[in-house]
Amino acid sequence: MPEPRQLHLNAFLMSVGHHEAAWRLPESDPFANTEVSHYQELARVAERGLLDSVFFADSPSLMSNPARRPAEAVDPVILLAAMSAVTERIGLIATASTTYDEPYNVARRFASLDTISHGRAGWNVVTSAAEDAGANFGYDTIPGHATRYARAQEFLEVVTGLWAGWEPGAVVADKAAGVYADPSKVHTLDHRGEHFAVRGPLNVGRSPQGSPVLVQAGSSPAGIALAARFAEAVFTAQRSLEDGQAFYRELKSATARVGRNPEHLKVLPGIVPILGGVCVGLAGAVQFTRWKGHQLECCGELSAPGRNTIAAGDGAGAAWRHGLSLGVRCARCCGNLMAILLVVGVMDLAAMAVVTIGITAERFAPGDRRLVRRIGAVAVGAGVVMLVRAVVQRFS
Repeated sequence: MPEPRQLHLNAFLMSVGHHEAAWRLPESDPFANTEVSHYQELARVAERGLLDSVFFADSPSLMSNPARRPAEAVDPVILLAAMSAVTERIGLIATASTTYDEPYNVARRFASLDTISHGRAGWNVVTSAAEDAGANFGYDTIPGHATRYARAQEFLEVVTGLWAGWEPGAVVADKAAGVYADPSKVHTLDHRGEHFAVRGPLNVGRSPQGSPVLVQAGSSPAGIALAARFAEAVFTAQRSLEDGQAFYRELKSATARVGRNPEHLKVLPGIVPILGGVCVGLAGAVQFTRWKGHQLECCGELSAPGRNTIAAGDGAGAAWRHGLSLGVRCARCCGNLMAILLVVGVMDLAAMAVVTIGITAERFAPGDRRLVRRIGAVAVGAGVVMLVRAVVQRFS
């Protein structure tokens, strides 16, 4: 029997919120983006919620317009180090560029984070395509796509080589013999390539994981090739189910072609959860949607004119009408919200039918009323079951 597959959840943290105006909410602290305690609390919440990891994007330049939102960005590895002190299990992933950094620095930085967090560090590998970043490092224009990825491949070869420079058991800490580490198990790298010349060894010993987790986010052919060779997880954001499936197949195939087990590379698509809205008061509907594991897609505005919630006492009909006003469309790839609303609407119709049967039965003789009600109830029940089954089959 095959092992059950697990859903891996990663929290993408961004200052005081992803929305540009999140800092303006009455309950938001606009200065929290530079407060260590803010991120420590986010890490605690994520760990308490059983998420696998937290993640910081990063760039060696301003990532947003400082006139419109908090734009300061503390070095993510420093933040993750502080977050590691208040957590025990959650993974800690930060971004670092292969275009505007040096392999030895990155290898040391993430090996250090892995050491102090007892084996929870991850590096999100990026090549940094932003023009502003290049201008901070003496480039009039950023290096071309092919050049950046060629450098990234050699960069990763150097970093992983440095991490492997300390063998397991290299540190013996033999007080009696006066030997701290076995020098035969600590190796130089002696790398000399097109972009880098690095001797090694790293001045951080072997980390608890052996090497931090490698994450990558490129979706181009060069990005897929890089991920297939090195990555253990890939962040991606595809526009349709078909695009996502094609990307998944190509990534897994590329991983197999380089001799790796495709199951050892996890694909993490981005999702944006929307709390509240049409599902308020539809606990069963929410549970059904979550159980099926689908996503919701809205082709119109996220709120009806003048209203964006359904109160618990509004009833199924209100939910049905509100769902239609949102323009929510539900294909096989997008979720089951319309299916849920159809089921709820059928329940409304069934309730009306039951009332109608009751009124009709009153016209019959007392002895026949019970029979009329039973026949009507059976007919309505059978109709409801058939409709619900058809809807669920259509949208499952």
